Amino acid sequence: MYIVTATHFIGNANWHFFRLNLVPIPGFRCSIIESRMPPVFLVKFSQPPFRSPETAHWAILLPTVPYNAGQLPDWGVLYHARKKGFCCFPLSYNTEYERIKDFCLSHMNGLFDYHELTTVNLTDAEIDAACQQISNPRPFNLVTRNCQDWVKEVLVYLVNGGRMHGLWLEEIKSHGWVTTNDICTNCLRSSLPCGCWKS
Repeated sequence: MYIVTATHFIGNANWHFFRLNLVPIPGFRCSIIESRMPPVFLVKFSQPPFRSPETAHWAILLPTVPYNAGQLPDWGVLYHARKKGFCCFPLSYNTEYERIKDFCLSHMNGLFDYHELTTVNLTDAEIDAACQQISNPRPFNLVTRNCQDWVKEVLVYLVNGGRMHGLWLEEIKSHGWVTTNDICTNCLRSSLPCGCWKS
């Protein structure tokens, strides 16, 4: 099932231009309208030295076509963000966005989990534009505003732009996609290695 929205471009008293947008609803499929792109995936990776699902690295993946529906893709375009620099301290710095064109997911040993946004229909250019919009500029904090929050911010941006339905945000949360911001401080503290936490 799709919700039809319209974007108003330009017009005067006698004429107007609109673009119709088809916004898919989670859990519903339509056999009449064919997707022009494969579904979007959210992926979680283990990141040393944390190595726990709660502190996993989140990213967005657009499978490379042709793609076998219902299966975890072997290749795709990966969109992710990290703190500039590679050490724990300082916890806060700037966000560094990276788009990896030919990413081999099947060779990643640290894959924790993935979630398929089955009816979300987005192009590489649309996802990349949303990621750049969110990332420039954006402060990054390893605990309070990290890669997990970045993925959520990109999804919210796409929802607000009418490119995906807002119900997907609740859908992924119900499947365990909860950021460190949503975890209590004591639980998070126990997941981090000694030396990488500052109150």
